[in-house]
Formats: sequence, structure tokens, C-alpha cells
Amino acid sequence: MLPKLPINLPPHLSLKLIKTYCDSGDLRRARQLFDKITSPDLHSWTTLISAYTRHDLQKVAINLYTRLRDIGFQPDRFVLLSVVKACSTSGDLIQAQRAHKDAVMFGFHHDLLLGNAMIDMFAKCKHLEGAKTAFNDLQVRDVISWTSICSCYVSCGYPRKGLQAFREMR
Repeated sequence: MLPKLPINLPPHLSLKLIKTYCDSGDLRRARQLFDKITSPDLHSWTTLISAYTRHDLQKVAINLYTRLRDIGFQPDRFVLLSVVKACSTSGDLIQAQRAHKDAVMFGFHHDLLLGNAMIDMFAKCKHLEGAKTAFNDLQVRDVISWTSICSCYVSCGYPRKGLQAFREMR
């Protein structure tokens, strides 16, 4: 039997304990501790959202992100990366569009890693326009950006456009 959860830990200790629970796969206990924190910071939110995403609990991760936004937190690129991955895996286009909107609103849409993840997310949601927008938002593109947009064209039924994008890459 596990010991009872501590009450009123200092924030840095709560975060360490949440991380420990998440790393060990005990998401139930991590969430219980998270819910006891009076004012969790963005790092605590990100830790839990990332853990849910890693453990294939995309819907829970997306719902927690929605709660984070609803109470007024501004996301950073790390929490957005986790949410984009959750949307990508779940195929939730509505939440994918919200994550992209948040990335644009807070200035992260030019970030190469996040942009590539968003192209892939929209490709997996079969939303070509979203993928093209995420691709065009990137100021710098790498082979992953190009491969993702080519793949999106093909998976959305436009193989010639995929080939054309491949030629543009070179």
C-alpha cells in the first residue's frame, strides 16, 4: 500500500513528486497531487499534460489543456508540443485547430520543431489547409518540414502536389 499523499507541500517539492509519479506511470497519484496544489504553475500543467500524452491518454491531455486555457494560462512551446502530439495521435481536428490558433496567438507558429509537429498533426487529421498554413508559417524549413507537407499532400489525395512540393524542396 502506498503512503497517503502529502498535504501542502512547497510548490517545488510538489512538482518533483508529480514528475516522479508521472515517470513511474502512476498518473492517478500524479493527478491527485496536482489537484491538491492551490495554484499550479505552467510547469506543473505541462508535466501532467505531457505524461498523459506519453501514456496514450490523449483525450485526458487535451481536456487538461482546455482547462489550462480556460483559467487563463498562456501556453509555452513545451505544453503546445504535448498538445499537438495528443491531437495528432487522436486525430481531433477541432482541438488541433485550437492548438494551432494558440500557437499563432502566442507567437510560437514560427518555431521549427512546433511547426513541423503541427504539419504532421494536420496531416494525420487529413486537414491539408491546416498543414499548408503551418508549413507557410515557418520562416525556416528543414527536411522534416518538406517531408511532412509532401506526405500530407499524398495522404489527402493529391500525389502530384506532393511530388511538386518534393521538387521544390530540392
